[in-house]
Amino acid sequence: MRCPTEKQISSLVDGEVTESEAAVLREHIRQCSHCERTLDTMVRLNAALGSMRPELDSESLARRVKTRINEEREKAAGGMLLPLWARVALVTALVTIAVGLGNAAGTRMSHFYSQNPQEHVLEQLVAASNPGFASVVMDFGTQETAQ
Repeated sequence: MRCPTEKQISSLVDGEVTESEAAVLREHIRQCSHCERTLDTMVRLNAALGSMRPELDSESLARRVKTRINEEREKAAGGMLLPLWARVALVTALVTIAVGLGNAAGTRMSHFYSQNPQEHVLEQLVAASNPGFASVVMDFGTQETAQ
């Protein structure tokens, strides 16, 4: 038999092989000093790892992981991660500005879209005098009949 791979020897140590596979592997290892050293090293390594106690309990580890994730998020955001209330205020301000600019642009753009020059006269009357709606309509009607 050829020498088994380290994975096969590791599977033997971990008990992950069938009895017949284990018998074949053990027979080879008894006759091969290289494989015997590999098996011995893996057995000692497993024993050493099994005797180690974890330094952190699961709660402490979870807390450290969450802290690290938050640090990475802040770093990715360029340190500009705002609290929720600040983000809501910022979005509200931006929407208000956008609506205001949209209304201003819409009023000015109506001059380009309007084919009726009388609509411009009405807008000028409202802008100049700022009276109530009824008096604007009356003034507009008066001007129209005078022309």
